[in-house]
Amino acid sequence: MSTINVYLKRNDLIDRRPPVSLNITPSVDLIPRYGLKEYNLGNMSVLSFEDHILEGRHMVFTNMIIPAFFDQSPMAANGSKTEVHGLFLINLDNSGDKAKAFVEDKEIGPFGCPKRLLTQEDDKAYFTFNNQRFYPFIMTDFTVGYYVCDGKAATGSQPPLAWPDYSEYEIGIALDSPLTYDATLGLFITRQARVII
Repeated sequence: MSTINVYLKRNDLIDRRPPVSLNITPSVDLIPRYGLKEYNLGNMSVLSFEDHILEGRHMVFTNMIIPAFFDQSPMAANGSKTEVHGLFLINLDNSGDKAKAFVEDKEIGPFGCPKRLLTQEDDKAYFTFNNQRFYPFIMTDFTVGYYVCDGKAATGSQPPLAWPDYSEYEIGIALDSPLTYDATLGLFITRQARVII
């Protein structure tokens, strides 16, 4: 069991209201390679990545979907892939000041300043589908989007399309175009975002 600090509203962070302290316990492994688990939060069931559930962290709720077409989606008992969709707990940082700074950040990216959700190295930092990489990130309004790329380095003087390995010194992500809703994928996506270190 861990104790986490949860902000129920964005304005709680902005106005420096104290978070709610909650006890959380893991219950079901959903995608072990990502540490994605179902957790018990009192009588409520929530989802999170285990490296987000750290003692004393400052968390928020967000609705997030991991579609069944992702290669890493969990398998049902009948052998078909299943979608993961529900209320996720996401770690904003280990201090209230840093979490507040995140939700108020307007310095990078003309269309938003999100931060990445998967902080593992190598191929555990993104999902794959149809030879493309999908990197999930959380916006400052607690919505979730995906950066999509083919993962190969661009030619000429262009930077690589794939994001670099996670660094704790990242400032955030710059969105260079607005998120768009892809009705086929059922996700908010962008193909123009870069990590700022």
